[in-house]
Amino acid sequence: MVDFESCVSICALDGPDSKCADISFTNSIAAGCVTAGFVVPGHDCGDADTQTKFRGNVAHSVLGSGANIFPDVTGNDHNTCYEGSHFSAYKVTFAGLSTNFPGMEQRMSNMVMADNVLGVSLIITGNKEKAFMVLKDSDIYGETEALDCPGGKHACKCMNKNGIYSFTGTHNGKDFHIGETSPYPMDHI
Repeated sequence: MVDFESCVSICALDGPDSKCADISFTNSIAAGCVTAGFVVPGHDCGDADTQTKFRGNVAHSVLGSGANIFPDVTGNDHNTCYEGSHFSAYKVTFAGLSTNFPGMEQRMSNMVMADNVLGVSLIITGNKEKAFMVLKDSDIYGETEALDCPGGKHACKCMNKNGIYSFTGTHNGKDFHIGETSPYPMDHI
């Protein structure tokens, strides 16, 4: 979760004893970031319509991800379910929205993703019998007509764009809860 080169990082360095709570970050733009526009905690499942924790933000022209949304250690049972919502990303060279965190269910909604190289990439880690990834009420656009290299006036690398890259679960990986240390010795992982 640690990302020292993101434009905005909220509570990403905190562990299980986090005092990082009651933070709202709304209606902001992150552009030209090195590895991520935003690295932010998700909100409780079911709160998408009313949450103001991370809402109305936009990432564009980022060399990495638009947003990495992770389970909040101070949230209501984010080991079982957490959610991210109301975010937009465009012209991002990795995924406009990405996750790669433990849990049982990830819900993402009310997103707008356009012209991102890897689109949306949701990944659940851990050893769960069932895992769910949900993306709903969102507008996803792969390649658009907007040119990455208009007029050829400067050096530019044009890449193919995707709407959705992967929704994946890793099984028998690092089976531990958010904020806990892995119970496995390093040679087991």
